[in-house]
Amino acid sequence: MLTCGKCDEIDNKIARHSRLLSLVTDKIARDGIADLIEEMTTAKAALHPNQRRSKLALERANRR
Repeated sequence: MLTCGKCDEIDNKIARHSRLLSLVTDKIARDGIADLIEEMTTAKAALHPNQRRSKLALERANRR
């Protein structure tokens, strides 16, 4: 699947923050990192809203 440059950039940031999340034990820091990951995931989904809807439609069709 091809992705745009902006999505690749966000994916890299999410991966870095996820690795950091696995190393940090402080609850406040973990909550902050988790919030950042959620924000980046939402931002990525907003870049291609039609793509997300198409993926959901395909998943629903495959369940039938």
